[in-house]
Amino acid sequence: AEDVNATSIFLPELEGDAATEEEYVILSKNSTLEDRKQIAMFLEMTTFGPKMSEIDALDADGTWSSDGANVRARYVREQMDRNATSHREYWRKRTNAKWDATAQPARSSHPCSPNSKWTRYTYTRQDRFNTITGDYIYTSFETVPEEAHLTTTIYETDRSSDVLDRGSGNFESDRNGFSGSGFYNFAGTGDFIKIGITMAAAGTQRISFRYANGSKNFNGNRPCQLWVNDVKVRDAYDFVYTTGSSNWMYSELIEVSLNAGSNTIELRTVTQSGPDLDHLRIGKPPAVAMKTNGWTR
Repeated sequence: AEDVNATSIFLPELEGDAATEEEYVILSKNSTLEDRKQIAMFLEMTTFGPKMSEIDALDADGTWSSDGANVRARYVREQMDRNATSHREYWRKRTNAKWDATAQPARSSHPCSPNSKWTRYTYTRQDRFNTITGDYIYTSFETVPEEAHLTTTIYETDRSSDVLDRGSGNFESDRNGFSGSGFYNFAGTGDFIKIGITMAAAGTQRISFRYANGSKNFNGNRPCQLWVNDVKVRDAYDFVYTTGSSNWMYSELIEVSLNAGSNTIELRTVTQSGPDLDHLRIGKPPAVAMKTNGWTR
């Protein structure tokens, strides 16, 4: 019987003599791929890159070879049925990490929050118009729906009902931008301010302080000890340089445990001075997303 897998080709005679050692080499390769390699190739074409966990999941029931078309169709349908996600936000969240150094940029806990490098540097004047059509691009800032329920409470450092005790620092109001009627200007090492707050229920809360630090002394940082209910929770809580004594910003959001009823939160200076302290904020405000023509950037 004729071998249907056989083939014939014509090879021209090699020129030269035996000294040249010219010869033909015939190679035979198996072009089929094992299931896991086929799955990886499929994910390479349909996603931003295969993950080992995704390859394992598609290979788990062993039906890729026998029912690959349906397996692929089910995978695509499952992806389409999921809620839409932003690959740009996924990328920003992992490339805009907090710096180890005490510097103002990238101190945000959310990629769309103020002071993040993305918000500060990526959006330029050229983004106002479509580079091809010239149409105006409408930009809006909207509260992230998942955080719309978040609320904050402010305790002013210049309000006698909020401040339980203080050291030798002064209450001042000789510059712009503070939220109440003034701010607390720490004196030397060991100065302190203790603020009293009341909570309806015990639990973990995120806190931060609004402050200004217009000095580059002490490496541009004036850390303080942070005490909660007379227990030290941070030995060096950073208050970094804000580029000017009238430029106010919030310190790092940190979580602390608070009791139901009365609590105290205290800052104590550990250098020759502390920041100009405007207020204490309990809670995290909702993040704000920038949108262009209704699409999240």
